[in-house]
Amino acid sequence: MCYSEYYALNRSNTVRQYYDRFCVHVKHCIHRGIDANCQDYHALDKTMQRLFARHHAKTFPKNILHSVFCCCTESLCNSIDYKEVKEKFGLEKPVNLSLIKCEYLLSISSILLFLLLR
Repeated sequence: MCYSEYYALNRSNTVRQYYDRFCVHVKHCIHRGIDANCQDYHALDKTMQRLFARHHAKTFPKNILHSVFCCCTESLCNSIDYKEVKEKFGLEKPVNLSLIKCEYLLSISSILLFLLLR
């Protein structure tokens, strides 16, 4: 399972752009009703919606602009491809990479893995 998030901050330190990708092993996809295609938040079952929303309510509420939930054939998903993100959501790669902030990856993955395996 992997969870990736990308968001860019503007100079006033507020979120300007946000994109994330959440992935689980295939057996968890089947259990949670996620098919082979990537889905958005509203296509997930209610348990996964609550789990995902509960986490983001603690970090950046109302700043989730785009989310993609994908099944993986391996233990890790593909890395975020900026070209794909731009084409799909219209987000652009920030000029200053120091403005990109990626946090919580390990703690989120641990929490989600624990909850998914219950």
